[in-house]
Amino acid sequence: MSGPTAARIARPVTPTTILAAELDDLAREIDVAAGVPADVAERLRRARDLAAGLDPYVAACTTPESADLARLAEQTAETDWANRDAPDGAVFLEQEMLSGHVEGQALKFLVWLSGAQHVLEIGMFTGYSALAMAEALPEDGSLLACEVDAEAARFAQQSFGSSAAGQRI
Repeated sequence: MSGPTAARIARPVTPTTILAAELDDLAREIDVAAGVPADVAERLRRARDLAAGLDPYVAACTTPESADLARLAEQTAETDWANRDAPDGAVFLEQEMLSGHVEGQALKFLVWLSGAQHVLEIGMFTGYSALAMAEALPEDGSLLACEVDAEAARFAQQSFGSSAAGQRI
């Protein structure tokens, strides 16, 4: 799961959260089905629990996000992207499009590891990954972020303006 999402529980979108949801559905069906051996049902529940625990485990083992990234993730989660008053031609957006903590830290690490001075990001939604990568750039580095949805771009720009690394974007 990406960043603080206490405001609302996101639907399963990663491969492991989708797998966990499918296994949960199967476990519920097996619990009411006749003739399924108890050990088979228990193995299915253990597989479900393992899948459900993978994303939280990886997030717990990943470098924590900055306060700026956490704030951006929280603001993105609090916005109702699917039901916004979007102008004609605007693209469909949803909170789950946020790249999030684990992906953001992986991108940040790759920028740092490569010693990049300049980054181009095409498609940024609310700018989480752009801000994460900008945090890894040197003071004189720059990141050019492109977004076709004007409302999402404005949202991102506001977050960049209040963040320590935002001047690099």
